[in-house]
Amino acid sequence: MQRGNDSSGFMRACLIVVLCALSSCGAADDAAESSPERLPTSSLEDGGLDRAYWDAALRDLEDRRLPIDAMLLVHRGAVVAEYYAPGHARRSLHDLRSATKSITSMLVGAATDRGMLDLQASVESFFPEQSAHPSWRDYQPMRVGDLLTMSSGLDCDDWAASPGNEERMYLSADWLDFFFAIPAKREPGERFSYCTSGVVTLGEIVSRVAGRSLPELAEAWLFEPLGITDAEWAEAPHGVTDSGGHLRLSVESLAKLGLLMHGGGVYAGKRLLSASYVEASLTPSTWIFSPDQGPQYGYLWWLEPVRDGVAHSYQARGNGGQYIIALPAFDALVVFTGHAYNQPPEISQAPFDLTQRFVVPMLEQPAR
Repeated sequence: MQRGNDSSGFMRACLIVVLCALSSCGAADDAAESSPERLPTSSLEDGGLDRAYWDAALRDLEDRRLPIDAMLLVHRGAVVAEYYAPGHARRSLHDLRSATKSITSMLVGAATDRGMLDLQASVESFFPEQSAHPSWRDYQPMRVGDLLTMSSGLDCDDWAASPGNEERMYLSADWLDFFFAIPAKREPGERFSYCTSGVVTLGEIVSRVAGRSLPELAEAWLFEPLGITDAEWAEAPHGVTDSGGHLRLSVESLAKLGLLMHGGGVYAGKRLLSASYVEASLTPSTWIFSPDQGPQYGYLWWLEPVRDGVAHSYQARGNGGQYIIALPAFDALVVFTGHAYNQPPEISQAPFDLTQRFVVPMLEQPAR
């Protein structure tokens, strides 16, 4: 939903934010209830944080007319500030696009923790009905872990001319056939190359080893224990779940998933993922542009410095401005949803920019 020139609507939304932060109203009131489904709620002031930074972020959001639908800050395990554009709320469902991939990684971890899946297993071994494309045979076998780190070795990336580009996959009649027909380009594990088709295949591997659909597994292993009651998965042809994108969750649910990772696999006293898998997920496995600087990649999580030498982040990211940005050095995370689909970086990456310019300084400086 584009805001256009409706600054009055934006100001009404800002007023709601301020009122909810200072009192118990709307979604914040719901969240304060004593229930495992609700996130604890506090305030910037109780956390010793200077509200001036948050207000400045809201002014910047308005001045630039950024297409952000929700912005939620969690500090020390509690929601301390939140913003919602008109028509959106804490529990509104939102298409996560590729932020879905980080949740697929968590399901891979749950499967490996249960002894169902070995990250060193050959991808082809799970698909006996697929005959490997001839070009694959010139290379080492692709491992499950190669799909987790976007290093499949296939000719698959975001560029329109790529044989494995996800837009081509969406038009295909069988997404698994599409994946196995992508030609190999280099040895698996050699370098990063963003391949959504590989993550769809990864989700299908989890489903096959567990003998249940991916939505059923997500419900049992993650969502039910986290108190996530509303989730909508997209389905690909032939009953395959789209584990590479388009899962619909609320900003509150994203915050819970972020807190699970921040807690080393524990949420509200329950261990849902092993500490070792979470640590491996957030350890650089491949680099994007340079091995020495800039963003790196873990197990379907983006790893990026927020301020060199001061703070790092790990992130789930999706087209349009869907973000979980965890800031472990500050015991905090920021969650965004938006509708900046296919916009230039200064718009689509605005959530990270707001985090760098306003949230991190607020966390660094005690309230005046």
